[in-house]
Amino acid sequence: MQPASVTGNILGSYPRTAVSSKSEVEILLQLDDQVALLREGEISNRSGTIAAARWIGGLLHRYLEAVGSNSLFDLSFQEKTAFLFRLLQRYDPETATHTQRVAALAEELGSFLRLRPGSIELLRSGALLHDIGKLCISAKILNGAGALTPQQWEIIKLHPRTGFLMLNAIPGLEAVARIVLNHHERFNGSGYPAAAAGNTIPYFAQIVAICDVVDALQNKRSYKAAWSDRQVENYLDGEAQLLFAPDLCRQMREMLKQRLTSRFALVPAPVPASEPRPHLPM
Repeated sequence: MQPASVTGNILGSYPRTAVSSKSEVEILLQLDDQVALLREGEISNRSGTIAAARWIGGLLHRYLEAVGSNSLFDLSFQEKTAFLFRLLQRYDPETATHTQRVAALAEELGSFLRLRPGSIELLRSGALLHDIGKLCISAKILNGAGALTPQQWEIIKLHPRTGFLMLNAIPGLEAVARIVLNHHERFNGSGYPAAAAGNTIPYFAQIVAICDVVDALQNKRSYKAAWSDRQVENYLDGEAQLLFAPDLCRQMREMLKQRLTSRFALVPAPVPASEPRPHLPM
């Protein structure tokens, strides 16, 4: 059995306690090997990618079950989410940073919509893990410099499905898995993986979807500059209303406008040059 400190280099800190059993260590090493092979290799067919997701989901279930059996308490929903997020951070820190921002935005929008605390927690977890399915996709495809081939694009479009398969294998995360599965569906039916439309798309998945897109617009990417607040507002007033529920577009726009107004309210008004600057307390 490898020491816990060695295994700790693989995935960092663990739920509840340090890795303490041979079974936990063996599962973690299998998990690390499997994800590393997927990220460094290039499975370029649907069946291979789906099979890999099922295998990883099974390993995650076994590991978390082993940790829970060696603990005085069952692992909480929050602990399982945190563990899975650390896994994403290890292999794809750029995507993890994006999902953190989306989670913060989804939590803010959930509060603005006056959702209950438990619903906001579910929404936050779904946003934090919405791209975890990308762990099953080669970094060569995800981070390639050139244009994607049609075949590569089809593999990338599997990530909601692979994320669902990974999370749905873990007891207690089934509702999070449904958010992940549907976060690329669009209100007009133009999304994937199932081309679902309207309110057949789960409501929390709709919220994560609009937050995902707004974050992508607000932040610089290798292929585009960050959009201004006005550009985002114009998008929410126009094209976005085809892709997302019009009411969600309105609520998102109102929330961003309110945030911007609050930000400006904190900035002191400039003092005219002709007047003496007031003395400010230290």
